[in-house]
Amino acid sequence: MTISIWQGLKPAKRSTRVAGLAVAASLMLTLGACAADPAPAPTASEPIKVGVLASRSGVYSAYGLGAEAGIKLVVDDINANGGIASLGGAQIELVIADTASDPATAASEARRLIDQENVSVILGPSTTPEAQAVVAVTEKEGVPTVGLETTSVWGDNYFHIVSVLAASLGKSYAEFVDFINTTTDEDIKDIVITFPQNDYGQQNADAAAETATDLGYNVLEVIAVDPKIEDYTPTLLKIRDLDPDAVISILYSRDGPLFHDARYSLGYNDPIFVCGVGGCDSQAIWDGLDPAVAKATLANRMFSESLLNPAADLPGLQKLLADAEGVVDVPLDQHFVIGAQGARVVQAVLEAAASSDREVINDSFEKVDIPAGSDYHYMPGAVDGIKFKHGSIVGAKAMFNQWTTDGKLQLVWPEDVATDKPITEPRP
Repeated sequence: MTISIWQGLKPAKRSTRVAGLAVAASLMLTLGACAADPAPAPTASEPIKVGVLASRSGVYSAYGLGAEAGIKLVVDDINANGGIASLGGAQIELVIADTASDPATAASEARRLIDQENVSVILGPSTTPEAQAVVAVTEKEGVPTVGLETTSVWGDNYFHIVSVLAASLGKSYAEFVDFINTTTDEDIKDIVITFPQNDYGQQNADAAAETATDLGYNVLEVIAVDPKIEDYTPTLLKIRDLDPDAVISILYSRDGPLFHDARYSLGYNDPIFVCGVGGCDSQAIWDGLDPAVAKATLANRMFSESLLNPAADLPGLQKLLADAEGVVDVPLDQHFVIGAQGARVVQAVLEAAASSDREVINDSFEKVDIPAGSDYHYMPGAVDGIKFKHGSIVGAKAMFNQWTTDGKLQLVWPEDVATDKPITEPRP
């Protein structure tokens, strides 16, 4: 039966949500009836409130400001084109909160959005530390939440992500190194891995190390790095002493420039460098570096794991970027696109739910079906379109880019969607 504007069919829910299919319908009614302070179903004249947790300030502000711009652009489009049809054309009202890139602030703002603003669903936050703090609130209160660039699904029921699971990202690092080793003149045997010392980094690093070992590579060392690091020089000196053939470095947007500056100052270009996600693949990273540093590091034997390449042949993505050109004042990068995709997911969920009741909305995530190649499909890594199971997008995976010396991103992996071949020769 058609249940949303994307004709999504309802797959099985997360196993923790129901005891059996035979009682699913009655359980949903029971949950809806006993939810704490559920928002009433809106009419066409009553907007539906959507909370947005964005790091508008602090060290992750590039994430939050980009995501917020993407969310606003899409919501403006939804409202201008009839709102939520299944709710009689109800408009979406965004209630935006600044997490200040701080987990404690993110949690307190989530509480405010729930208790004071009475939002029906929350979009954000972007980063893992903030998301972990927010989930402690939203799971307890039963509020559906859509994490953006965070890569883990916590809790039993209410947290969903539009990113790629951390373990899938970690596996992709090692698989890409193997791709480089088998398709170029590189002779890679030994690998060093660095990661920010938090849940996101640990999951990435563990999966990368396990996959690399399974593929026959020697993982010399896995190095945990303080997420608040101020100088990457000691870490890179340690890596240089280990003399690996390839370095996998999991970096945030704040420590990416530190890594690149240290590599430049050391003139360290011997191994293949594979890094991501926010610390290597954003236009803001390239633009924020001295041009000589960017050319000598990002565009020299370095490949960037990403959830996005703006050049990807995806009609919905290209339409989004064209609509945003000259309209928004942030880079049209991964942060912006994932925010926009999150807003389209919320639209699809609300259409399927036809309600602002939190439980009904939450139970509608696995009804979402945004077809691959449609106008609302923005993420190339979601190769089969946007469908949810167990809180994450089915089949979502990472991709790898390389920078040109004039600051353009080229997609080099997976091969079936690549636009260019990887270049491993040193560049002057």
